[in-house]
Amino acid sequence: SAYDSISPGQWERIEALIHSQNHVTYCFDNLIFNLASMSDYFGNYISLYLYGPKFQNVKWSGFVNKSLDVHRELEFGELVALENREWFTKIHSFRGDIIHKKVLKAQIDGFEFTHFNPQEVPKLDFKINSKLKQYFHIFRDNGDNDLFRCALKISNRTLQGMMNLMEGSEKIAFDKKHHWTSKL
Repeated sequence: SAYDSISPGQWERIEALIHSQNHVTYCFDNLIFNLASMSDYFGNYISLYLYGPKFQNVKWSGFVNKSLDVHRELEFGELVALENREWFTKIHSFRGDIIHKKVLKAQIDGFEFTHFNPQEVPKLDFKINSKLKQYFHIFRDNGDNDLFRCALKISNRTLQGMMNLMEGSEKIAFDKKHHWTSKL
C-alpha cells in the first residue's frame, strides 16, 4: 500500500505537523473563546455601572438589550448597536461554533504532502483559513493572514470596541439632562 513507502522519520514529521496544527488551532480558539467571555463580563460591569445592581449579571446580550431599550434613540444606543452588529456578534458566533462544531483548523503553508510523501521544508506558516475570514471581515484576501497577526487584530478590535463603549457609557452616566448618575 501507499503507506508502506513512508519511513518512520516521515511518520514522525506527519504526527508532529498534525500535533502542531491542533495545538495552534486550540490556542487560537482559546483566545477567541476568552475574548467572548471577557465581553460577557464587560457587559455585566457596564450594566452595573449604568443600570445598577439588578443588572450586574446580564452578560453581553443582556447589556445590549437593556441599552437598546433605554438608549435606542440616543448616540450611546447607536454605538451599542454598531459595536454589537459589527464586531461582538462575530466573536460570540465564533465561540458558539467552537463549542458546538469545532471545525476550523489553522491552515498550514509550507508543507507539501503528495502521494504519502511529505516533503521537508525550512519553515511552516500557520494561517487563518477561508472559513475564519467569513467570521471576521477585518482580514483581506490579499493581506497577511498569519495566525499570530490575525489573533492580534482580533484582540485589538475587541478591546477597541470595549473602550468605545466605556467612553460612551461615561457620557451617559454624567449626562444630567437624562438624570443618569454613576452607581459606583
